[in-house]
Amino acid sequence: MLILLQSETFLIWVTALFLALVMVWDWRWRRIPNIVTYPTLAAAVLYRTIAAGVDGLFLSLGGIIVGGGLLFIGYLFRLMGAGDVKAMAVLGGIWGGQEVLNIMLYTFVAGGVVAIGILLLHGLLAETVKRYGSMAKVFLLSGAISYLPPSLDEGKQKLPYGVVIAIGALLWLTLGDIL
Repeated sequence: MLILLQSETFLIWVTALFLALVMVWDWRWRRIPNIVTYPTLAAAVLYRTIAAGVDGLFLSLGGIIVGGGLLFIGYLFRLMGAGDVKAMAVLGGIWGGQEVLNIMLYTFVAGGVVAIGILLLHGLLAETVKRYGSMAKVFLLSGAISYLPPSLDEGKQKLPYGVVIAIGALLWLTLGDIL
């Protein structure tokens, strides 16, 4: 039992199960329920504390603060939901602060790729690029920051960020650290 608790393989399996639940819930119902995040978060803190004592506790709590704290900024600006914030906090609780930063970097890249794919799928990429190009042109010529709201069609497109978080975490598990 003690060998299992110290095994990174165990953490990988817990992470994979958690990510599978996040992906299914967010894709299907566009939400990540507390019944998925809270027990996993508690288990992560408990696991790390049992496996490594106070150092494990601080590793887990630091990861929760980094993972949840950075995405909380996006939540404040309504860029993502609370479930997305809690999902990243869980990954921080499992892996720690440094690793969750790597997961975030992969997630941000994956989010951009998925967003472009959604825009392409709906024939909205050219419109979006033109809109952002117009905003950039105003800034470069006048120094003023302008915002052109998206068209109704463009604004309807939603990105299930829990799915993107899962993709980012799986990329990190597969490819390793960036930082």
